[in-house]
Amino acid sequence: MPQYVYTCIFKHECTVIEPMETDTEHKCIICGGIMWRKPQIPMINWNGLKPSAGELPPAVQEHVDNVDRIREETDEFYYERDKNKPE
Repeated sequence: MPQYVYTCIFKHECTVIEPMETDTEHKCIICGGIMWRKPQIPMINWNGLKPSAGELPPAVQEHVDNVDRIREETDEFYYERDKNKPE
């Protein structure tokens, strides 16, 4: 089974071994906050090429560099969506 690294808003991290199709919510054991899966570089090289020297593709690197901003925008989107949701 794959191993995933989860992080919370306070940068606490934990490693979880779970099936790929699992979509469970994880809570931080330190602060109790919701954790989300960090982007990771695959450990298996499927194309037969040598792994890069720690370099990520530009699109992935941009996402990793802006993960905090993207997370805030996503949280705001869902907050606004749920706030305006009829009951």
